[in-house]
Formats: sequence, C-alpha cells, structure tokens
Amino acid sequence: MAREFLGGFELLVLLALIQLGEDAYGVPIARAIEASSGRPVAIGSLYLTLKRLEQKKLVSSERGEPTAERGGRAKTYFRNGQRTSRGRSCPKDADGPLARRAETSRRTRMTSIHPPRIATWLLRRFSAGPHAEAIAGDLLEQYQSGRSPFWYWRQVLSAVIADMAGSVMLHKARTAGALVGGWVVYFALSFPANAVIMSLRRPTLRWLGYSARPPMYGPESTMLLMLRIESSLVVYVACFICGWIVAKLTRSSASVAAFALSVLLFEYAMIAILSTTQPWPAGATFDITPVILTVGRPLGVLIGGLLAIREPRRSPAGV
Repeated sequence: MAREFLGGFELLVLLALIQLGEDAYGVPIARAIEASSGRPVAIGSLYLTLKRLEQKKLVSSERGEPTAERGGRAKTYFRNGQRTSRGRSCPKDADGPLARRAETSRRTRMTSIHPPRIATWLLRRFSAGPHAEAIAGDLLEQYQSGRSPFWYWRQVLSAVIADMAGSVMLHKARTAGALVGGWVVYFALSFPANAVIMSLRRPTLRWLGYSARPPMYGPESTMLLMLRIESSLVVYVACFICGWIVAKLTRSSASVAAFALSVLLFEYAMIAILSTTQPWPAGATFDITPVILTVGRPLGVLIGGLLAIREPRRSPAGV
C-alpha cells in the first residue's frame, strides 16, 4: 500500500477539526485556520481539501439540519476518522462555552442584508459538488456577520473555480467528450453563420451607401466597425447555440465552462498569430476592436450552456 503524504494545508485542516470537536463545520474551521496560520482561507479551497481528506478516509462528514440564519441551508459537520454510528439529530453548535458565545454573537449580528445576487446566482449554477449547499450557507453566514461584497465575490469565484476544477479532474472522459463534441459543433455552425453574414453584407453596404467594402483605415473605417459588429452578433448566436448543445449533451456546467475557456484561448491565439504575421500599412496602429468583440464568443457559449442546464432546486427556505 502506498504511503499517503499530507500537505501543509491538510495538516492545518486536521488540526482545526481536533480543536473544534463537534462544532467543526465550514465557518469555524476557516476561522481556526486563519487564526493559526495568519492567512485568509478561501472557502472553495477548504472544501476541496476536506473532500480530498474524505477520499483518504481521514475525515468523515455529516449533514446537519437547515437553519434560518443560513437561508434554510444545512451545515456539513466534519470530524477526524470514519463516521461512527452516533448520528447528529440536530445541529447543536453550543455544546461548549466557545461555541455558545460564537452562536450568540452570530445571531445578534444577523441582519436581513442579502449578498450580491449575481454572485449568488453564479454559485448556484456552477457549484454542484456534494458540499454545495454547505458552501452557500457558510458564505451567507459570514456575509451577514459583516463581510464585504468584495469578500463575497472573491469567495464565490474561488468556490466556483475549485468546484469546476474538481469536477473536471473527476470526470475527465466527460470533459474530453465535451471539448471534442463542442469543437465539432463549433466548426459545423461556422458554415451557416458565414452564409448568414455574407447574405447580410450586401444589403448592409447598400444601406450604408457603399457599393464595395469600406477601407480598413481612415475616416470611413467606422462603417467597417458596423459591419464587424453585425458579423459578431451572428457569431454570438451561433456560439449560444453551440453552448446550448454542449450543455444538453453533458448536463455539466463545468464541461460547458471548460469548452468556453478553450474557445477563448483559441480565438485569442488566432488574433495573436494574425497580428504578428500580416503586414501593417505605414502609420497604422494595432486594432483593438477584434480583441473586444471576441470576448462575446466564449460568453455566448457560457450563457447558452447555463440556460440549457436546469438550475438546481433550492430548499423552500432558501434565499
């Protein structure tokens, strides 16, 4: 049997579990690690480490009861070693004096302030791991205790990235299939998209008062910008459809995000190659327009994929 080596952060997590005992869930674990290490803890990295320790059979988890101060979301309690037969019937956080003071402080400081809605929506859409509910509840609990919206956004992005990375590593075959299938659809849709663009080009030029393509540089380049925007809108629709198809085939927001990232890298690599190989007229400057318009392609894939995947069901008391 291969020997398992633990990293520094894993050791800090295990030490925090020993210190907290029965009250070990996401929020106090993060605070204990911050107190012992002097560094901020990203909630996504914390749960990713706890999941890894569970896989190593060093930590067990147990779901508590939903609570109102967490928006109807349940806590996930962790303890060292394997799960015992003794279950937790309710989340009795106040077993010790320290836990009792922490719980009282949280309740007295709780307000009806809601976290940033877009960040919460992204968390619901992209965080689909086994501890997704606990992560959302932990972030809400800390936000209502005085954390800033910037902190909430940073923690949400960290949790989303950690969850997607874990999902990609766990389902490598599904991710590879999403990339291959996505690029097949992407290139297949490029032909009808180009046909639509060419069919719109002539009436658009006629409407703008041109019988031929306007020059790339000079005062008439504004007309070329309008043609580019028109073409980009058609491409955005094709990207939206592509993301929708990938999502329907994989049923995974992580796979859609991985494909959207590959589109972003590919398109900007093509821009870099073309800008370094094509000749530039004398006195011409770098055209930033394609760089800006290209952002809409991976965004179209991402939006199409997210709208195709049904949002996870929330608890009745959730916010």
